[in-house]
Parts: sequence; C-alpha cells; structure tokens
Amino acid sequence: MRIFIILITFSLCSAIVSAKAAAISCEEQTKSAFPGYELTSGSVERGIPAHDPTKLYSKTTGDFDGDGKEDVALLLRPTSGHGKYAISVCLSSKPSEPPTLIQNAYTYGPLSTTPKGREYYDFNTDKEGRYELDGIGSYCCECCGATYILRKGRFVEIIDSD
Repeated sequence: MRIFIILITFSLCSAIVSAKAAAISCEEQTKSAFPGYELTSGSVERGIPAHDPTKLYSKTTGDFDGDGKEDVALLLRPTSGHGKYAISVCLSSKPSEPPTLIQNAYTYGPLSTTPKGREYYDFNTDKEGRYELDGIGSYCCECCGATYILRKGRFVEIIDSD
C-alpha cells in the first residue's frame, strides 16, 4: 500500500512540474537559458542589421520534432552587439528541458517555417531531398538561406538557397 501511495504522489508531482514548465513561455525560457542573447526582429537588409527594440522579435512555429504539437523558434542577437545571431528552439516534447540553441544562424533575416514535405537542393552536398519534418528557415534578401531540420536529436543546417 505504501508503494502505491508513493507512486501516486510521484506521478502527481511530475505532472505539476511538467505543467509549470509548459506554462513558461519560450521567450521566458530563452531569456533564462541564454543570458548572452536577446530576442531580435532580424533584418531584410544586407549586412548586419541595426537593433531596433521597438520591432517585434522574429518568431516562427511548426512541428519541428514530429510529435504533432507546435514548437517555437526565436531569433537571437548577442547582447554585446557583436558576433553571430543564434536561434532558440523550444520543443513541446521536452517542456521541462531548456531550449535548444542553434549557434551561428545562417543569416540575420527573420525566421520562417519550411513545411514538411518540401523538396530541397542542398548546395553543400549537391543532393536533393524532401524535408521529413517542418524546418526552421533562415533566409535573407531572397539571395541566400538555410533550413534547420531536426535529425537524430540535433538540428542540421541545409543550405537550400544560394
């Protein structure tokens, strides 16, 4: 009987912790996990964009891990103003884990969602394929870009626009 009570108590505590983690927004999780970065709007201009805190930050959503639930990706700028932009990804399948950080975003452009099933040509490998999951698009000026796709637990960069 004691074991049964302990199991029920443990299950309830786990459910409460998961619910609290899910209630924390991706933005809050990102700010806490990556203090060296800040949310940014991105730029459609060539070169390093000027930071404008009055613009909404760049955010995109999709099913990046294939669990059927919405995930969130946010564009980040180094708080120092120097260095490469990054992308924070909050996966709904891992609500109690910190966001995943994709360092060295391919462009400074605003993020977009590349839909599952879209065909691509990878300029780095000279191979064609079809995205098996929704991806996170980082494109600039209609001239260059990449999609980040989750494979074997890691986000892989595919240069699909040049």
